[in-house]
Amino acid sequence: WRIPFILTIIPGGIAIMGRRYIPESAHFLEGKQQEGKQQTQEGACARVKSLFVNYWPNILVTIGVVSTHAVMTYGCGVWIQHYLAKAGMTPGDRMIVDAVARFMNFALAMPIGWLADVYGLGFIVLMSVGSIAVTSLPLWVLLSSDPTNVVVGVLALGIGYSWFATCMGSLIYHFAVENFPVEVRNTGMGIAYNIGMSAFGGLAPVFVTLVL
Repeated sequence: WRIPFILTIIPGGIAIMGRRYIPESAHFLEGKQQEGKQQTQEGACARVKSLFVNYWPNILVTIGVVSTHAVMTYGCGVWIQHYLAKAGMTPGDRMIVDAVARFMNFALAMPIGWLADVYGLGFIVLMSVGSIAVTSLPLWVLLSSDPTNVVVGVLALGIGYSWFATCMGSLIYHFAVENFPVEVRNTGMGIAYNIGMSAFGGLAPVFVTLVL
């Protein structure tokens, strides 16, 4: 199990090099320059208050989108494996379902990013959230109808769930960042993202256990 952790040195090194050598955008640098002027005129508490007063719709939208991703990740992605094991699906079949899901995540990541570039980030996120709302119950009905069948598991989780997970997982961070202007971006994203992830993602397994 240590080998995958050691191998993360490679993508981690690439990310560090990119952060060090890729220049910031002109828009970001301009915003930081304006931010420096504002810091001399107002304190941190006043800026946080301004965030909630002027950008509360951005905070709510980001919390909503992040919570959808969090519930999909910790409710479906983590808890559902426990459900399949309890229902009687063999470890080998659960591994097949999960392997298909991970392969689909990898295969769909770049096409979904391309769609976001072509049609707009907000539009693709909206379509993703809408698809989750419409098809989550049918996928659950399919899975619960025969939870020990590996083919059903692959269709419901390996393919159906992976589409939603990749759409949200590939775009959620970009969406959360761009949903706030430069001058309040770190604070806004930090507050909205952590509320959505901790409150909804953290409680998702508890909720699904109680209702089922």
